[in-house]
Amino acid sequence: MNILPPVQIGLSGLTRGLENIQEIATDIAQAGTTKDENLSTTIDLTQSVIDLKQQELATLASAKVVSTADKVLGTLLDVNA
Repeated sequence: MNILPPVQIGLSGLTRGLENIQEIATDIAQAGTTKDENLSTTIDLTQSVIDLKQQELATLASAKVVSTADKVLGTLLDVNA
């Protein structure tokens, strides 16, 4: 059994998720800093918060993949020992 691909996928998801979270957080921090504050800014901010929550959940799922792969590896090592 090769445990490496799930770990790689999980770590890749973590990296991608953290990068996306940083980008969205920057967008949120910059919201309302322009002089043209109108409804589209509010909509953009709302969408950014939704995107942030989606990325949070995706990143947590990737962390769970890594955690589960680690547990499986530990179990395999215990069985073989």
